Amino acid sequence: MITNYLTDAKHFWLYHTGICENILGPGKRLIVYSSGCPLSCPDCIERELQDLHRGKKWRTDDFISAISPILNSVDGITFSGGEPFYQAAALRHILRELSPQVQTLVFSGYDLDSLIAGFPDILNYIDILISGAYIKEQSGDFLWRGSENQEISSPNKSIPAPMLKKWMQSPSAGISMHLSDGNTFIYGIPAKGTLDALQHKLKDKQLELIC
Repeated sequence: MITNYLTDAKHFWLYHTGICENILGPGKRLIVYSSGCPLSCPDCIERELQDLHRGKKWRTDDFISAISPILNSVDGITFSGGEPFYQAAALRHILRELSPQVQTLVFSGYDLDSLIAGFPDILNYIDILISGAYIKEQSGDFLWRGSENQEISSPNKSIPAPMLKKWMQSPSAGISMHLSDGNTFIYGIPAKGTLDALQHKLKDKQLELIC
């Protein structure tokens, strides 16, 4: 059972937002990186985001107001982190306030059965869910997934099963790089070996990699 999560619906800890296309879900999307994760998975690709205070504390309603104009020009919104379900109460509030026309995708390190048991009400607002811990030994070339054990599902049944199957069988969509304040942000789930090679090249140029 999932017991370690925040119950504060009035505040949301945000690390970073960006825009990318097909990299972290279908179409052009607003990407929301939350901070804070209690899982401490081995080989975590975003270890520094395990710290809640790496992010900025927003009033949840102010965050919703800030992203609303952006959502008029994208196909959907993707929540990553960190662990979005660590901020379960705020995530619930945000998803509930979004227009049904906005396609929602959430990444989680928890497996699907745990999320169904712990947060069935939140899952009702999620069109696409990428669930499961990253396992280095099962890493490969997968669409929106770092390792083979991770699952693409549609909790609210808005995505047809044939499309989910196609996504599960598709290769990585690659990565997109963005520079901001001297940092290099990487959007996407890189195929096996890609990230290590990229980190080496960026280190030579004295740039920091933030996924």
